[in-house]
Amino acid sequence: MLKIILFITLLSYSFLSANNELKDYEPRGSFSKKINIGYYQGGDYTNYPVLLKSVVRNLANYGWMDPISLENLNSSKEIWDKLQSEAKSDYIAFKKDAFYNLKWDSTKREKISNEFISRLNTKKDIDLVFALGTWAGQDLSNDKHSVPTFVMSVSNPISAGILESSVSSKYKQIHARVDEKRYKRQITLFYKIIRFKKLGVVYEDSVQGKSYASIKDIESVASKKGFEIIKCAVKSDKNTLRNDIINCYKKLSKKTDAIYITTHPSYKAQDLEDFISKINTNKIPTFSQVGQSHVNYGALMSISRANFKYLSEFHAQAIGKSLNGAVPSKLGFVFEEPSKLAINIKTATLIDWDIPLDVISIADEIYQKIRTKNSLDYEE
Repeated sequence: MLKIILFITLLSYSFLSANNELKDYEPRGSFSKKINIGYYQGGDYTNYPVLLKSVVRNLANYGWMDPISLENLNSSKEIWDKLQSEAKSDYIAFKKDAFYNLKWDSTKREKISNEFISRLNTKKDIDLVFALGTWAGQDLSNDKHSVPTFVMSVSNPISAGILESSVSSKYKQIHARVDEKRYKRQITLFYKIIRFKKLGVVYEDSVQGKSYASIKDIESVASKKGFEIIKCAVKSDKNTLRNDIINCYKKLSKKTDAIYITTHPSYKAQDLEDFISKINTNKIPTFSQVGQSHVNYGALMSISRANFKYLSEFHAQAIGKSLNGAVPSKLGFVFEEPSKLAINIKTATLIDWDIPLDVISIADEIYQKIRTKNSLDYEE
């Protein structure tokens, strides 16, 4: 009996010890100084502040900082200002004057990126970088600096030249998320649900624009499924780009039986208001490459990212491992999010589409109305 009690006691102790053991992405030991974090983005974009909030929330969950409320802040700059002034941590600090924003200005991009990299090498007051977006990843993926850099919210880091492959980063300081089949899964899922014959796609006619829109992935799925791609390409003219994209979507609503709304930094989620009503009036189903923010503003469906819960955990864990001394390029890059849908019920009604039960069963986010810039109600 005594042996049994002893065995149970040892088993319980082992179980508790295993549960209490620090993860490799949680703080280990004391730090001689706080790690200063800088921020670099190509410009303002819908997903950036949402992802930033979620990454910070997970860093707090893992013990790197105290929890901080960021709920009512809508821009990355507002979030960073609060983090640098109010965040409390024994390990990390969000550097006060280390928020860099290119504002999608290609004429100043090289100058600002050189200034930032020069600061990393000379002033050496930034120990780790959050790089949001393709521009940011491209500007910092080089041998001009060695500061750990975590590239987030990039459509395809491989085709953008940020990573060499899904298992290789040319520069040891660079880490990014890879999901090579992400957009193929989206297009395939959209096709299975709608069975369209002509899919409309808008993209900027440049290497970067085609990367944003994942044109190669769309073409790959089209060749297998047998549907036609109706393309509308716009020129890389900053002065007219946004309006040209909007006009393209309006044109496609007359030529296609489905539209894939692609990613582009020149317009925000609320800008869908300028063309989504035209598409919905023509009863064309839409799938947004971006995510549920577009569904909120009237796209029919997209992949629900649940406020980037799973993706932010992936990034925060990689950041935590790096803070503990891991080399970013040695960490895994591949991460596939669960395929859960976001659906707009109002949009489905407008286009006369009865949502199948099997589609509802995989919906994680359901919107009852179409949001506009001025209200939550859609005015037909």
